Amino acid sequence: MPRICNEGKPTVNFSASFSLNKIANKADLMDSYEFVRLQSELISEETMNKSYFSEGLTLDDYRHIPGIDWQDQLYRTAFQQNYNVSLSGGNKEGLRYNVGFSALDQDGIIIRSNFQRYQGKANFTLPISKKLTLNANANYSRTATNGVTPTTAQTTSSSSGWLMYSVWGYRPVTPPGQDILDSMLDEAVDGSNDYRFNPVKTAKNEYRKTLVDYLNANLALTWKITPDLTFKTTGGYVLNKRRREEFNGSETYTGYAGSPSGKGVNGAIYWTDQTSWSNENTLNYKKRLGRSHNLDLMAGLSLQGQKNTYDGVASTQITSEELTLGGRKAIARWYEVYGYDDAMVQEAAVQAGPKRDLWYWNSILKTWNAKGLRNIHDVRGPVAAAGASRNIRVDRDTPSGNDILKNATRRRSLIKKPE
Repeated sequence: MPRICNEGKPTVNFSASFSLNKIANKADLMDSYEFVRLQSELISEETMNKSYFSEGLTLDDYRHIPGIDWQDQLYRTAFQQNYNVSLSGGNKEGLRYNVGFSALDQDGIIIRSNFQRYQGKANFTLPISKKLTLNANANYSRTATNGVTPTTAQTTSSSSGWLMYSVWGYRPVTPPGQDILDSMLDEAVDGSNDYRFNPVKTAKNEYRKTLVDYLNANLALTWKITPDLTFKTTGGYVLNKRRREEFNGSETYTGYAGSPSGKGVNGAIYWTDQTSWSNENTLNYKKRLGRSHNLDLMAGLSLQGQKNTYDGVASTQITSEELTLGGRKAIARWYEVYGYDDAMVQEAAVQAGPKRDLWYWNSILKTWNAKGLRNIHDVRGPVAAAGASRNIRVDRDTPSGNDILKNATRRRSLIKKPE
């Protein structure tokens, strides 16, 4: 939290920074010649003659055949921009304030990855009277993370399922007639126990987005009842809302037709919400008795609570992925145009029922927006009961299956309990 400034005129500070990020030291991988020489030591001469040495090629020929460095295919020079602005000041009466805002937009070194953070902080000290002082501080941030996670296996705990395993473990060159750069799988890999997959296709085609809203607010009120007696009450509130979106099309490890996962084209949205609050109350009496004795008495009351909620929708065997972009735009419209939060989206899912899809949800939310229903209270109130939530227009006889949530296999609250 920024330090509270001394009294004086308001002070405004602004800073901006820009940078380019690039991998400084890549892993030293084998080139074409080194790789083929290794293969000639591992497999039989007959096999080599049918593969790497076919069409009259020799080992020396591979000195002049360019190999694929998968790191060059996956990494990029990434741009980063950061902005900070703050306002601070105070007066002789004891008012102190410091308010700041920052924005960060950072492209990842791996293609199609990005991180954004918007953060606001505020800190106030307000002397209400000679005996009463109010202190408040709040910190809010919203982050958006896009792109694959290099250190997460796709469907298995095996290290071969990790993105970087494929980056460093994929062949730099193949026998004549094979196009490994545009193929999803390396035909030399045993798929029963080796989960390597074209890392460039993984980075380009796996859709991953995580949104996190975080709020931490604290309030303290100090009352100097008498010179010896002080009462203090504090309250704190923490909100952590996380939404994760996933989509795996036909050119991803879990979505391609022959995937061991058996899921086909698939997708999911998960919500994880955590809220907690606390309240501390103390009454403190301090008295000096004579020259060598002090009396210090304190009574206190502490209260706190916590609530965790986890909800999710998952879909497998989606028959087409042509409208997934439209589905993503529809999801964005719920939040950015209609101004709805996750609670409203989840309420639409409940009202739609388990056999409805994203477009049916969209029709519900679109109707609510047209009727001016802005929150859960409105949806469950008299206006909705009069027909607003039932007068739902569906643009097709049977809701389309061409989106991330068709035939949702699960939509239930997995954890919902106060602690």
